[in-house]
Amino acid sequence: MEIAQYNYLRECELEAALAEETRADLAEGRLVQESEEAHVSFVIKSPLTNVTKLSLIEPFSYDTI
Repeated sequence: MEIAQYNYLRECELEAALAEETRADLAEGRLVQESEEAHVSFVIKSPLTNVTKLSLIEPFSYDTI
């Protein structure tokens, strides 16, 4: 087996494991659906995050050049 094929199959196996874990999380109700604003608020308030204020940058546009 070529190394490229081995790496491809390894990636497939990792993706399959992630998909299986995600399906289990869905079945057990361990996922949350929330708005972007609610998620950002949660991240800012999290004790694991050292963020107190977010500043949003305008998206880049070639029209401004």
